[in-house]
Amino acid sequence: MHCTVLLPGLIWPDPELTDIYRELPLPNLQWLLGHAKRKPCPDSAEQWLARQLQLQTPLPVAHFTAALDGLDHGHNWLRADPVHLQVNMDQLLLVPGSALQISAEDADALTTALNRHFAEDGLQFVAPHPQRWYVRLTHTAAVTHTPLDQVAGQNINDFLPQGADAMRWHQWLNEIQMLLYTHPANDAREQQGLPLIHSVWFWGEGSPQPVRHWPWHHTSGNELLLQALASAANTSCVPLPAQAGQWLQQTGGSHSLIWLDQLQQAALYGDAYAWREALKQLDQDWLAPLKAQLQSGQIQRLTLVVPGHCVADITSSSRWKFWRRPLPLANLAATVRN
Repeated sequence: MHCTVLLPGLIWPDPELTDIYRELPLPNLQWLLGHAKRKPCPDSAEQWLARQLQLQTPLPVAHFTAALDGLDHGHNWLRADPVHLQVNMDQLLLVPGSALQISAEDADALTTALNRHFAEDGLQFVAPHPQRWYVRLTHTAAVTHTPLDQVAGQNINDFLPQGADAMRWHQWLNEIQMLLYTHPANDAREQQGLPLIHSVWFWGEGSPQPVRHWPWHHTSGNELLLQALASAANTSCVPLPAQAGQWLQQTGGSHSLIWLDQLQQAALYGDAYAWREALKQLDQDWLAPLKAQLQSGQIQRLTLVVPGHCVADITSSSRWKFWRRPLPLANLAATVRN
């Protein structure tokens, strides 16, 4: 069996914070990295998936997830996810909706206000999920947007829409911030001690395209995009179990894909403690069983994909290469930086 593991967030995003790897026991990951053949992987997780599925980039994320959310796929959808803007000196740092405890009532009230305000501009907002909003466009916009996960924790001024229609979108964002700031739903959230929903983040554009190629016999992960792409390919993506042992009981295919998302949120939000703890748990719950299966020959090939950094390929014959030493994650991070 060939098992491919997608590991976004494995390398800490701040290359200057080298101490984050200090005294971090990861015996299984280090063994796998030390016994692997490694090559650079500059792609993001979305770009890597697009390559495997023979799709053009940028992936039309809004199109795929809107279909999974039950929205009419015949319309021109764009993600318009709710965000909080945290003031940091002269910067506005973006906090995604997943950290804001947004209720369905909040989402309905705020999207209703947005629809009332932007009716004449031809924008229609919908919120099939409290943290996942969309806007339906009546025309194709000559503008590009930055994916939400690339902006999380960053200054939004560095990632505002660009293109021929950019100024109109900047104006819309200003109007949205003023409208939501004074909305009664945000007043109620403030009284409850919850962060305000200051704005939305537009992203996920791209021309719709069919998914005709799916190279894996078994796919597992909680990431919405992976589930949406699997649905578009008329195949299944099962939820990620708590441990690899449970996953090994589910899979019977010759080539499997696992998206391990345990590190993503902590890396995006800069939560070093949560990231370290999640990584130690991932090493025990997932990489230890996968390593054991590789050493026993049950898995013949294990591929670790670290988006934006490297692909590490390990075969079952690697267990006989005793001269290869475990590779600390700090060393891999230093190699990636250089």
